[in-house]
Amino acid sequence: MGSESNLNTWVSDKLMTLLGYSQPTVVQYIIGLTKQAKSPADVVGKLVEFGLSSSAETSAFAEDIFARVPRKESGLNLYQKQEREAAMLVKKQKTYSLLDADDEDDNDGDTSSAHVISKSRKADSHKKRFRKKVLSQEDEDDEVIAQEGQVRRVKRRTCSPDDDDGSESEEERLRDQREREQLEQNIRERDTAATRKLTDRKLTRKEEEEAIRRSNALERNDLEDLRKVSRQEYLKKREQKKLEEIKTI
Repeated sequence: MGSESNLNTWVSDKLMTLLGYSQPTVVQYIIGLTKQAKSPADVVGKLVEFGLSSSAETSAFAEDIFARVPRKESGLNLYQKQEREAAMLVKKQKTYSLLDADDEDDNDGDTSSAHVISKSRKADSHKKRFRKKVLSQEDEDDEVIAQEGQVRRVKRRTCSPDDDDGSESEEERLRDQREREQLEQNIRERDTAATRKLTDRKLTRKEEEEAIRRSNALERNDLEDLRKVSRQEYLKKREQKKLEEIKTI
């Protein structure tokens, strides 16, 4: 009995050196297959099949255990039983490893799904903000186009040659004058509103030049200059607004 215990301890120590771990069932499995081996080379082959590397250390271990383990005919049944137990243990360990891998994959899948949902919500929110900005910009474009059309109509009436021997009636001249005055009033009101917005900051050189041009154009009643100044102001405001929108994104 003492000899068998010593053999088990010795085999366990060797397995710790060669495999990095040792279990009683594995120890009995190694001893059992050694009892059925016909030579140390046969033991080496069985150890390699079990999972040990084909190295000099494995060969030395095979020779030592072959010399230590007694080989009896009656050991066949015990060997077969121990072999089945060891095989079941190895199978269980593989099953646990697969289950752990599946759990990790599930966790990764949940994290990935949550990330995709978060990105989708952010994209939807960005699209909504973009649609609102586009609609607002289109409204401003429509307003400028309408004003430019009004300027062209007034310009056309004002600059048309008087070749019809005074066919233009007094009523038409008065209407042109009213439209001109209304247009000038609208532009002045827009300038006043824009000036209020700029009271918190100093005007740039370019803004001062534009204000001077607008004032001179109003004094000369030059509708063409007024139209150009209005267009330049609109483009500048549009550029400034887009820069602010980019900063907020």
